[in-house]
Amino acid sequence: MQMMVYENYSRFISATDTIKSMQTHVTSLSSDLADLKETIQSVSGKSQDFDMEMKLKRSKIDRLEILLM
Repeated sequence: MQMMVYENYSRFISATDTIKSMQTHVTSLSSDLADLKETIQSVSGKSQDFDMEMKLKRSKIDRLEILLM
């Protein structure tokens, strides 16, 4: 009986350590995800700006093609 109590106690301590370790990693991951979100938003904004600039140039090219025909 005493051996079973010791084994269960050891498992409980091990589980507690595992949970603490997971909590540390999740906190770190949360910070990394926030940075990733910020970077993705920045890339998205630059992509939209680039797309808008290319639309203007495409329309100019289309007009020039019409004039050359």
